[in-house]
Amino acid sequence: MRRLFISIVNFFSKIINKFWWPHWSNLRWSKLVTEDPPLQPEDIITDIESLQSVCKRLYEKFVWAHDGIDELFDAVMPPPMVYKEYLDGSIIDDCDGFHSTLYHMVAKSGYRCFLLCVLAHKKGHCVLLCQINDKWYVCDYTRIYAGVDNPMDAINEYNAEYVQLYHADSDVFYDGLTLYDYDSSKFRSYKIGDIDA
Repeated sequence: MRRLFISIVNFFSKIINKFWWPHWSNLRWSKLVTEDPPLQPEDIITDIESLQSVCKRLYEKFVWAHDGIDELFDAVMPPPMVYKEYLDGSIIDDCDGFHSTLYHMVAKSGYRCFLLCVLAHKKGHCVLLCQINDKWYVCDYTRIYAGVDNPMDAINEYNAEYVQLYHADSDVFYDGLTLYDYDSSKFRSYKIGDIDA
């Protein structure tokens, strides 16, 4: 019975993750993104050490909070918008707000990056997958994993951490997994196989 429940949840999670999440986020915020703030010099990423420093500095200005009633179904804020909040003082959000801010810093520094989202009922999480100087990393708040040659290896390495942190099965991780990028006006979703090294 438990396996059936998990299968049903995962089925609907895939649908929500693929179709609802990016469209709802785009619809909710599209008219409110009015500026694309440039990076502050200390937020420019050049290597893994500067990425680590940026993660720590961002975490110091981050206050974790559940999405409110006006943010039902988890409409993630666009990277430029949440970065502006960071510049204005602090970010009050959950994992997708933190990693959307980090996405802005990494992308504006000239590196490939994606929000890696696992929509799996209470075990859902959002982190950042990025390629810094030819190596792929997964950033989960201030923890940075991998440093490998291709994105799938980075994702597989992070999966082991996810399973341990969230007491979940690997199947939950892979079944609910989707990647997103932001193209200056909207989120776009990708399958894992769409991302090449």
